[in-house]
Amino acid sequence: MGVYGAAGDAYRDTTKWLAAAVPVATLVGAGVTLGPKLVQSIQGAVSLRSWVGGHALVLLAGVVLAGGVTWILWTGAAVLSAGPALPVELVRDPDGVVGTAIGAGVALPYYDSAPSFVADLDAWLGEGGEEARGGGKAEGSEGSPLDRLGPAMVAISEWSALHTVETRFAAFRRAFAVSTVCIVGAVLLAAAQLPSGAAVSSPTAVVVEVGQPGADELWAATGCTDPMRSTYTAIGGTWDAPVLSVDGPGCRLGATWTPSRGAAGVRVATPGS
Repeated sequence: MGVYGAAGDAYRDTTKWLAAAVPVATLVGAGVTLGPKLVQSIQGAVSLRSWVGGHALVLLAGVVLAGGVTWILWTGAAVLSAGPALPVELVRDPDGVVGTAIGAGVALPYYDSAPSFVADLDAWLGEGGEEARGGGKAEGSEGSPLDRLGPAMVAISEWSALHTVETRFAAFRRAFAVSTVCIVGAVLLAAAQLPSGAAVSSPTAVVVEVGQPGADELWAATGCTDPMRSTYTAIGGTWDAPVLSVDGPGCRLGATWTPSRGAAGVRVATPGS
């Protein structure tokens, strides 16, 4: 194996480890950090629909997490699937990858310019006739065109494969860096949005104190027009994010409300409160 092939394998090995480590670490980290909270939150919800409506940011974090893992795996697979190739259109194009490779000295000592390579290739293919097939030596080299083309094409093929791997690895590296930051952010965001308090185990009468933002939120969710004259019962969720059954002026039948963070103060009702 030449130096180009060894370098390409090094890129693939690095990609393999990184692409395998992130999904595993993500699943383990998210499971440990979010799993119990997520199960508790869903179990405490009145319905799946109400839970979805009150946890848009958690769902967004899940989409970001899944998208980040998918991006890493997609670009990683592109690196791992890169193989040696020497398409005819590149061989014929002095300005393409082959021309770049020869210009970088990959084909030395056989060729130092793309035109001499193309001339020998044409001669070997018979485009220059039988006389050209036996001659056509590139400047500074000896032997028939085939003697020079063989090792030169092997070197160019390996360099071309390495060039492809390097290009794809650069894309993978960007995806890895950006996705890792997004995944960490998504896990932290979801953890902050999911409740961590004790579950509401049974319907409990509560007192709710709201300001104008909370009153607007209550009206949008339930139709209740007077928070002060409404009655509230905690029927699900957790005590830091309870699901409230609300009854009062203007309230829709069976109306429920899960106050957003900071929208309301909720405490257990006591006699006389």
